[in-house]
Amino acid sequence: MNDSMFHGLRADRTPEWPPSPVRLIGALLSGAHQLQSGDERTRAVAAIQDLSETPPPVIRAPNSVSLDHPSTYTEKSAPPTSKITANELKAFLDLTALSGLSTSSRTQKPTTGRLLSAPMIVYDIGDLPTETITGLRLAATSVGYFGRSQDHAVVSIEVDSPVIEGGIYERYIPEFSADGRTRGWTPGTVDWFDRRHDAIMLNPGRPLPSDAGAFRSLSYRPHGPGSPASAAPAEAELTPVLFSRTIRPSDVHRILRRLSADDTTEMFPLVSFNVRYPKCYGVAVRGHVTDRLAAADRIHEELGSLTSEEPSNRLFEQYSRMRPSRLWVTATPIRAFGHRFALADILASAVGAPVEVLAADTRPLDAWQQKFPDLDLTDGLSQWFVKFTTADDVEAPLRVGAELTRGFGLCVPIPGKANTAQ
Repeated sequence: MNDSMFHGLRADRTPEWPPSPVRLIGALLSGAHQLQSGDERTRAVAAIQDLSETPPPVIRAPNSVSLDHPSTYTEKSAPPTSKITANELKAFLDLTALSGLSTSSRTQKPTTGRLLSAPMIVYDIGDLPTETITGLRLAATSVGYFGRSQDHAVVSIEVDSPVIEGGIYERYIPEFSADGRTRGWTPGTVDWFDRRHDAIMLNPGRPLPSDAGAFRSLSYRPHGPGSPASAAPAEAELTPVLFSRTIRPSDVHRILRRLSADDTTEMFPLVSFNVRYPKCYGVAVRGHVTDRLAAADRIHEELGSLTSEEPSNRLFEQYSRMRPSRLWVTATPIRAFGHRFALADILASAVGAPVEVLAADTRPLDAWQQKFPDLDLTDGLSQWFVKFTTADDVEAPLRVGAELTRGFGLCVPIPGKANTAQ
């Protein structure tokens, strides 16, 4: 996305996020039909048909916030297709040159969308035949936008999974759902697009074709940054790797950067909260028991004498015994957009529930919090210290925002508060 914005809307005129697989089919078809060579056009359309017969893709999309742009107005220009009264007919007359735009001829045109934290959206499709990949690449060369016409974009077909740098990415896993709001492709999707094109461009006024069988109802659920579906933690337990001495939380992100965390586990600093000065006493690993034990062994090898062989301690129990909560505070700063208004959307997206921000500042709110060095981070994001509430109980601890592998974005229940539903 050239401008890191997406204006695509659902049928109910609300922003569609993540963009449905059908949008990818539509974009590729628009590119295929612009090819000058008839042979290339045929190969491209055949490849898109092959794509529509594959399982729904996993989507990796950047975190986003609503643009909250107000709707504009446009003039009704389509001629009526049924008998109307003389008064109704006036709504379709262009009186601009005589007396300005009549309010009766105006209709709302939504202009809202999503502001993206990074420009790339990835559809993980799986293995395809070489001939299909070649045809898709032919179509992709002529794609000019994705979403609405103002969303200029470039579509690229890659054999290897692209490396995603910076931004805030979430992996969305598809689920078949009768009441799903996302349109997945089917073998009938390409044919529906062709019939829709004929109805609109070649025979105006003709009813649009039914979409029966053209789409499959899907629900896309967030599954964490970059973690594949097979890597879903089988347990919520944590494995600690404790340090032989406490260190400042601001140094932990340098350590985590050296650990090269893989996609099967999550790692975050064990920050001691509700104390008089900032300190960190270890790293926690969350994931499937086999994966997290292997990761813990790797951390011991990497850090050597800095780690302790002690399996647990009283401080670690602050994390291992956390209960679901509604009142939260950042233990390490959240890297997010440089505007306070965006925080509620980012937090709500992460926790899956409505959020109210109680306090937010780019400086620590409490004595035990500490800002992290970010001289080598050039993504333009700010560090936020936040206190917030969630509408529902949420499992603790939370990870929110960018650069989680360096220790940013750890949220914990507010210490000493009775904050769960009774």
